[in-house]
Order: sequence, then structure tokens, then C-alpha cells
Amino acid sequence: MTVVIRNAVTFAVIVASTLLFLPRPGLAQTPSANNKSTATSDDGLERMPDLGSTQVWVRPGASLAQYEKLFALPTGVTFRQVEEPVSGRVVRGDETVFPVDDGTKRRMRQYFREAFLAALADTEPLEISNKLGRDVLMIQGFLVDVTSHSRSEFGVHLNSRMVRYPWEALIVLELRDAMSNEVLVRTVDRERSRGRPSGSLDWLHTKQVLDAWASLLAGHFEDIHRYLQTRRPEVSRP
Repeated sequence: MTVVIRNAVTFAVIVASTLLFLPRPGLAQTPSANNKSTATSDDGLERMPDLGSTQVWVRPGASLAQYEKLFALPTGVTFRQVEEPVSGRVVRGDETVFPVDDGTKRRMRQYFREAFLAALADTEPLEISNKLGRDVLMIQGFLVDVTSHSRSEFGVHLNSRMVRYPWEALIVLELRDAMSNEVLVRTVDRERSRGRPSGSLDWLHTKQVLDAWASLLAGHFEDIHRYLQTRRPEVSRP
């Protein structure tokens, strides 16, 4: 439990530093984002070649060859803080963010945890374990800055056909050593949900989005493990 609490306290700071190198939709990348050799996170991870649009950050010399089991830490989901829209205002769904009610937040947090565990169960690299040890790799998935672009409450006139991406979030995967709690790998994506909900934000559509994001993280784990499982630790140079 100590590990989980410490992760929760430091994660926001770590992601904030990572966001400096993450291009925003509609904005050109800065020179520092293109220069991978100079990109280093606050906790000492170096940026590697991207997996498509996915940022990959790896601790220098890290290898996953010694790990035989996988321990899933609790997932984390945070939502953007927004004010309620003015009643009766006509808006475009693509340009407006809406508050998410507490009940939906709880359902999303619970379901994402279940979806993430289910997605990991379908992966092949490592056996899922409920105990920590020297041969155990810890894995943790996060949805950060979850944003709703579609709400019909509060008297807002919003046509669901105008909403191209009802949900948006920063999706993060971390791999940690079970003994030291040191972060070995972090992947970062900015994702927008596909398709349109039949209502304002119907639960079926939301579950499909969470399933897709959980599967995305599980796929990143398989790709990273395939690369770092055979990688030999680098020799430190003075």
C-alpha cells in the first residue's frame, strides 16, 4: 500500500514534465519535442523512438529480461476540472468541455480497472501474480485529464451528431521494479474516442471507449516487453 500512495503523490508532477514534450492537437511540435536526445523526464527517463504517436520513456540501461511475473497496481483516473456551462447556450461539441458527474466518475474508475485487468489477462509475456518479488514487474495504467465533449444536461443545446470525439484523455502506462519501486518505462498517448454515442454520453459507448484504451495499454506492454526483454543493461560510463 505504501507503493500505491507514493505513486499517487508523485504521478501528477511526473506527467506534468512529460506533457512538455507531448504535441497538442492542432499545434506544431516544438524543436525540443523533435530532438529526442535532449528529452529527459524529471525522474530520469529518456525518450526513445516513438511507437507511432505514442511517446516511450525508458530508464537508461533498463532491461526486462529478469522478470517472470506481472503485478497490477491500482489504476488511476483523473478528470479535468471544468465549470458548468451557461443554461440555454448553443455550443459546438468539438470545442466545449463539460463536467462529469460524480456517479459517472465512480463507474468509469471501477470499469477501467476491470477492463485493464482483463486486457492484461490476454497478454502473453508474463504470468499475472498477486505477490511481489524480485522477479516481479509492476504495471500501472492511468487515464489523466479525462475530458467530456458531450453533455445534454444543464439546458445546453448540443446535437450528438456534432460531437466527433465525446471523450478525450491522456493515457499513461508505467512499468516499475517491484523491489525498488523505480519506474523503468512510461508510455504516453493523447487519445480521443472513436464514434458517437446514441445519447449524450451513454454508458455502452463509454465502456467501449474504456475497453479500447485498456487494450491500447496492454498492447504497449507487449511491444515494450518484446523490445526490452532481450535488451542488455548498458554499462554506466563516468
